[in-house]
Amino acid sequence: MSLGLPGIFLAGLLTFLSPCVLPLVPLYLSFLAGVSLSQLREAGSGVRRPWGVALAFSLGLGSVFVALGMAATAVGGALAEHRSGLLQFGGLALFLLGLKQLGLIRIPWLEGEARPLLGRVTYTASSTSEPAMGALYLGTYAAGLSDRAAMHRGR
Repeated sequence: MSLGLPGIFLAGLLTFLSPCVLPLVPLYLSFLAGVSLSQLREAGSGVRRPWGVALAFSLGLGSVFVALGMAATAVGGALAEHRSGLLQFGGLALFLLGLKQLGLIRIPWLEGEARPLLGRVTYTASSTSEPAMGALYLGTYAAGLSDRAAMHRGR
């Protein structure tokens, strides 16, 4: 699946509209402006506009996306040469977990709760093996996410 840069930018825009992000926008704007939301809405109140801080936030967000994406892409590229073995291991693990779910076998260490730090395989990590291309994809996504936030601030 290839989204292309416009599609990735659109994904960033659509992320802004998600139920996880959109409710945070008023809080975000108020924090950036250093005033309450009602003060921010008042016209001519002398409240400083949060454009510079918002731009710095957007650039910071984008740089984190790009750095993490480059790392994930590099790890994905390194694991690509072991794909066959990883697929076989994954198939065996899935089979054993199915047997556990059916109650046919017991795996004691899976019956407790643990929250290890797990990395996530993203679209970028799975769609390219070049860190620079992964950086371009995630930078484009972050620009879409940040641009939508900038559009919302203009209201």
